[in-house]
Order: sequence, then structure tokens, then C-alpha cells
Amino acid sequence: FGHVSSTILLCPYGIAVSYINHSRRRPNVAIRWTPNHELSQLDWSFTQSPLRLADHRNITLSMDYVAIRDIKKDEEVVIDYGKAWDQAYKGHSRQQLQPLAVSVEKYNHQPVLLTEAEQQTLPYPINLGLQCHSNILDSPMQFVNKDLWKKSSIGYDCQILERYQHPEHPQVTVYAVRMMVKDTFRSLGGVPRDYVRFVEKEVGEVPFRFPMQLPDKMVPNAWRDAK
Repeated sequence: FGHVSSTILLCPYGIAVSYINHSRRRPNVAIRWTPNHELSQLDWSFTQSPLRLADHRNITLSMDYVAIRDIKKDEEVVIDYGKAWDQAYKGHSRQQLQPLAVSVEKYNHQPVLLTEAEQQTLPYPINLGLQCHSNILDSPMQFVNKDLWKKSSIGYDCQILERYQHPEHPQVTVYAVRMMVKDTFRSLGGVPRDYVRFVEKEVGEVPFRFPMQLPDKMVPNAWRDAK
């Protein structure tokens, strides 16, 4: 379980809980924090940051699956995975149906890049990936550098985390990115559009992975650290 406002990711374990399917329209159970479980430390957990919780090795949280309406005999038990999960799954399904013959050049001429959050509802074609130019790690970046990729085509796979106006040059749009550099994620801000390009990638069966969403009322303010 996760939440769009938090970097926390909870992986509960218990008998059969991993087999409860999703229903946005008509769920019959919902999750609730267990108030009096002997191992739970809810009051303490709700005041800790996700990073602090990640360092804690003991069980401090417990949740119940509670019926929210009458469940008929032989009716499947289903839960609402949340709006964000539902939108992400629909975006993934649409992406799978898109034709693969998509021009890389067409997308490289687009002036605006979509963030990871925006791609959940407006996904890029599955045969396209993003790369950030290697120069952003060791050279000053220029706002306009149209010949950059002609001089060197070395790039790192990357994701667009945020799009914003440069604080000192508000007429310029820049990006916060996350790159995979030698098997390690690197994050960097202030990246101009010319330093990011689309590339073709091999397409196989693309699995769908997105955390089920905790209901808003179950997420304390201390956990809401996502920008």
C-alpha cells in the first residue's frame, strides 16, 4: 500500500490478503488501522517520517479488512485499490493498445515533457523511453543546446519527476529528473529540455506495478512527504 502524497510503501502480510481483487464501483471490504493490536504502535508510527519508519525493524502497524456492506454467500471479497491505482491501470491498458510505429523524432520535437505523474493518465507509447544527456553530470548546462546530442549520443535512462520554471529565469522551463547511472539512481534539478531525448526501446510484455492506495484518512501528516 502507498499514497500519492507519501513515499511510504507498506507491504502487509497475512493469510490470503494478497489475493483480494479490486473493485472501484462496488467494494465490499475496506482497510482500517487495528486500534488495539498487541504489536501495534499507532500513536508513535503516525508521528514518524517514512524514512524513520524504514529504519525501524519492529512491527508497529496492523490493519483490518472490514466489511462495509452485507456480503452474500459465495460473493467475492473485493476492495477499492484507490483512484490513483485505478487511473494508473487504465493508463497502462491504453498504453498497451497503442500502435508501436511511433516516430521518435515526432516526440523529440515536442517542447514540453510530461512528468511521471502526468504519464499515469497520458502515457507515452510503450516503445519510447527517455534519456538524459551524460553532460548534465559534469558540465554546466545551457538553456538552449540544440547540437548537444549530435556532439555526443551518450545518455542515461531517466524519468521526469517535476516540471517548473527556473527560479532565476522564469521564462525558461526546466525539469527535475531521476537517472540510472551505473546501476545507481541519481536525481538532479534544473535540467533544460534539450538535455532530454526520446529513444526507441525494445518492447516485450510490460507488467503493471502500482501500489494500492491507502485511504486519505489513514495517512497522517507526518507521512506526506511526496512533492
